[in-house]
This record gives sequence, C-alpha cells and structure tokens, in this order.
Amino acid sequence: VEMESFAHAASHDLREPLRMVKSFLGLLTQKYAADLTSEARKYIDFAVDGADRMDLLLIDLLDFARAGSLNSADE
Repeated sequence: VEMESFAHAASHDLREPLRMVKSFLGLLTQKYAADLTSEARKYIDFAVDGADRMDLLLIDLLDFARAGSLNSADE
C-alpha cells in the first residue's frame, strides 16, 4: 500500500510538469508556425515524443505499484 501511495503521488507530481512542457511546445508551434524551420519542428517533435514516453513510464510505474500491492494483499 505504501508503494502504491508513493507511486501515485510521484506519478501525479511528475506528470504535471510534462503536461506543461507539452502545452508550451504546442503553443510555440502554433504561435510561430510560419517562422519555424524544419529543424526547429524536428526538435519540438523530439521534445514532445520524449515527454510522451516519460508520461507512459510514469503510468507504467503506477500500474506496477498497483499490481505489487494487489499481489501482497493476496499473500
């Protein structure tokens, strides 16, 4: 239960900055669309992809913690 509680708090606390990063990257893309070079768009895409992958890792961490607490409840 402690691990699940920690993972939930950590997941929530770490996912919020990722949402902010993705949000601001989206705003940059919209506001400066006409001025962005293909290289700049590529860098933004890399950053968004990295944020998406980190978000999935945090979700997986939470799922893992939940599974662990379910397994220890069965014992």
